Amino acid sequence: MSDISRVLEELTSAIIQNRIDITRVKRPWGGADVIIAPSVTEELKEWLGDQPVVISEQKTMPKRQVVITDYWKELSWLFDQVKVILADHIGYITKYDFYGRMADAANRFIENHEEYEAEDLLLAALWEVKRYYHDC
Repeated sequence: MSDISRVLEELTSAIIQNRIDITRVKRPWGGADVIIAPSVTEELKEWLGDQPVVISEQKTMPKRQVVITDYWKELSWLFDQVKVILADHIGYITKYDFYGRMADAANRFIENHEEYEAEDLLLAALWEVKRYYHDC
């Protein structure tokens, strides 16, 4: 097992055992055309509505995304964790694919579950991180 695979498994265990520290999360995560937020604002609606035409080497369709969840602190924490873990595998172009896939996974999970816990949302997003890592 590679070091990164081991660290991702440790992160999975931390989530399952509720050993996450959101005390340092002061604002919603944002970057690479993804924003995590607790609610939809007019500013977010405008940002989403202004989808630029992008010619890129991305593997996924370039688009701005917002993940709306009450667990924005927990999900922001996870995005920060994987940013550090996979820093050597995420480049200036691939970051759009990577974070976009995480946001897609989180949004799909939210759409398919009327009620959910933070742990389940984080594990759904982390599953996509593991898939991405093993694909690259």
